[in-house]
Amino acid sequence: MLEIILIVTLTKRLAAKADEKGRSKAWAGLLPLFWIGGEVIGFAIGAAMMMGMGAYGLALLGAAVGAISAWVIVSSLGFQDRFAPEPDGLEGEGTFDMDNPYSPPGTYQPATR
Repeated sequence: MLEIILIVTLTKRLAAKADEKGRSKAWAGLLPLFWIGGEVIGFAIGAAMMMGMGAYGLALLGAAVGAISAWVIVSSLGFQDRFAPEPDGLEGEGTFDMDNPYSPPGTYQPATR
């Protein structure tokens, strides 16, 4: 039960950290994924090495490594301005070829006469 509370608390903090950087809060989903994945992999390695109760310790070590990895990944994300305008030249420009069914949408420029 304490482990679940810790995962939820750390995930909320990681979501806030991602939000501060202007990134999606979905980045916080890495923490439970890496935590549980590290725990399973650590236990599997410990069980394969026939460590007995040491497999549990290795599972906890794997969980810690997974959580730290998720935290490092989100911390290393650069800042992003969510409300920045689109760079010039991306909206509505380009060439539209009527004979090409794969021309990107929104690139039609009416002919000026």
